Amino acid sequence: MFFNKIRAFIALCLMGSAGLFGQQTISTNGISFSYEVKNDMLNCTLKAETQGWIGVGFNSRNSIVGSDLLLFNIIGGKPSSTDLYVKGAGNPKKDSELGGTHSIQILEAEEIGNTSMVQFSIPMD
Repeated sequence: MFFNKIRAFIALCLMGSAGLFGQQTISTNGISFSYEVKNDMLNCTLKAETQGWIGVGFNSRNSIVGSDLLLFNIIGGKPSSTDLYVKGAGNPKKDSELGGTHSIQILEAEEIGNTSMVQFSIPMD
């Protein structure tokens, strides 16, 4: 089951740049990702049939390497986020370690039963 979630996550990462403007919803293998461009922000909703960590990656190429990887989890009703850049396969680094900043703003998050959902916003640049 873990590997099915990983495959679904990777598929979602690769599809994440499919429609860059306006709004779009992508669903695959129990994971849905919606986004809307509003001014200079990208407002997103990520929902997955899982407990624990959920995440999405953004890349203009068909690869997890070079992607902006955003991970979330909810523990005791409190969400947390990690903002990463994938330098190589299996080698993500925190943006802050690479001279960048943690730019995720969590708007809402919940874990109900076996489903986790997070709404967040990130700058378009």
